[in-house]
Amino acid sequence: MLVRDLENPGVDFVSTDLFTLPTTAYISDLVMANSERFTVLYDKTFVLSYINRDSLVDTFTKPMQSHIKYRGSATSSASNAEGALYLVVASNAASNYPTIESNLSFTYTDD
Repeated sequence: MLVRDLENPGVDFVSTDLFTLPTTAYISDLVMANSERFTVLYDKTFVLSYINRDSLVDTFTKPMQSHIKYRGSATSSASNAEGALYLVVASNAASNYPTIESNLSFTYTDD
């Protein structure tokens, strides 16, 4: 899931900001109280198996006419402001699996 945070308070969001059942279900409804805070840009469920060591490749393009704003020059979450992008990955496995490896590419104009 690729999510844009439109009201970032200067800290990374936690799962309870986004999902109604973050600790009991990996497929959960979004928290409606935060529906104006988050925009889901991409959401897809993949089934991976540690037995078969499945792998998959998925690509998508999402044109956006929006800004990502920063509060400062630090490389920490405290500098994030409106429009921050997060890759959200959830699993029903308690540990070790699945292993996620990704290559992300963003093209932007600095104005």
